[in-house]
Amino acid sequence: MLQSNITLGQYNDETITLAITSAGLPWDLTGAAVQVVVKPAAAVADTDPAAITATVTITDAAAGLAAAVIPGDSLATAGRWYWHADVLLGGERKTALYGDVLIIPLSAAMPAPTAAAPPGVADLDGGAAAGGEFPVAGINGGNA
Repeated sequence: MLQSNITLGQYNDETITLAITSAGLPWDLTGAAVQVVVKPAAAVADTDPAAITATVTITDAAAGLAAAVIPGDSLATAGRWYWHADVLLGGERKTALYGDVLIIPLSAAMPAPTAAAPPGVADLDGGAAAGGEFPVAGINGGNA
């Protein structure tokens, strides 16, 4: 088991890239399934209604690679949570990864609007910046 703490954005669709290892080497996931659960605390049952089960796709079984997708509407409650990734193979469940999850509140992730729209800031209405106008530099690999 390897501890790995992660940060997710509240209401954001998130993809967690998993590199699953055993004894420091890639864990061959051929014939296996991977289950990822995010929950309010380690002691909360995976079946609890508050627990979030991600959709997991094994992307390269021999290399131990997978991707876990969590829809944004599942990440409505900000705060400190817990997560784990289990490998299910041959009737056995083995926890491969686990750790803390920090779900950052949407208000903390969004930059404050600017008083005017300088270069690199979306001016949505052609006037002074207002709520909802935000920096866009870097979207699609370029500047606005």
